[in-house]
Amino acid sequence: MILFIAVSLGFVVENYREDYSEKQNAKELLSSMLTDLQEDIIRFETFSDARKKLINDVYSFIDDVENRGLLKDDLIQQKLFSMTIFNWTYFEPNTANIEQVISSGALRYLGNDELIHQIGVLESQNLSTMNRQKREQEFFFKLLTAFDAQTLQFQMDKLKLC
Repeated sequence: MILFIAVSLGFVVENYREDYSEKQNAKELLSSMLTDLQEDIIRFETFSDARKKLINDVYSFIDDVENRGLLKDDLIQQKLFSMTIFNWTYFEPNTANIEQVISSGALRYLGNDELIHQIGVLESQNLSTMNRQKREQEFFFKLLTAFDAQTLQFQMDKLKLC
């Protein structure tokens, strides 16, 4: 009888320790995920500002070509075109910790259905952003291939890139 009680208590204590350990791991993962989100917000704002400037450069190039035509030896057009090619970037959110939170089952320790829902929404938005950027990148490179940089006969040594 004493042996049965000892074994039973051993199982109870082990289950409690494991549950406590998993909750601590979940807290650490969630803390890391929060840090990632805060850093992503800052990086996205920087990315967004750079993208707005780049889009303005693209429109300046298009406007210049529409107004003056495509000029093969025009350094202004070449600079605008090259800035567009070489500075086009994509935002990549840090998804390692959110994926770990979801795949590890740490969500079950939150106890807040709205927070769990919002984490799912965030993961969905991350996937949507990555898919959109992939389509944008494919479109962008198809457009560049069609335009072909040789059309402008770049003279790279004459360009003054920033």
